[in-house]
Amino acid sequence: MVNLNYIQDKEKLLIAFDSLKDEFVPVYPLFSEWLKNTMNDYLTGSRVLLGIEYSKTTVGYVLIHYFDQSAKLNAIYVFPKFRKKGIAEEACKVMFGNLKQKKIQILFTQIRPEYPNARKLFKKLGFFQIGTIFNSDEQNNNDLYCISLDNFLSVEFIKKSALSIYTKYNIEWK
Repeated sequence: MVNLNYIQDKEKLLIAFDSLKDEFVPVYPLFSEWLKNTMNDYLTGSRVLLGIEYSKTTVGYVLIHYFDQSAKLNAIYVFPKFRKKGIAEEACKVMFGNLKQKKIQILFTQIRPEYPNARKLFKKLGFFQIGTIFNSDEQNNNDLYCISLDNFLSVEFIKKSALSIYTKYNIEWK
């Protein structure tokens, strides 16, 4: 069984992010700079870091950024020795329940081309592609996927919500 635990203590956040550097820096060279710029958001709660607990052990992390009634899944990461056990899928399902309790209607994520297993997982969970993000600071473009946590939202409404959020943050997409 998988549990998600909020990490809000600065020291614990730094330890968690340090454990993610080896994975993220090669594909996202600005990870350390991004972390420095967003640390206060993690301390105040507009972004959250969740520890994925499995058999009383932290086996990975989930990073989420909240926007009104939607949220962006910045990353879900399971440490290599715990992969292929369904942990990421179970963690996503727990996360969906938590987000619904917070009245989050739409969850977005960007999927990098070099992560085909992530694309497969998110499609299995019901995410669908609504666009492509053009990253001026990175070599690759990422596909934008989303899922409605409210079964009554139309695809058109979801696309408009994504456009609104990404326009606000000056992210080009189509």
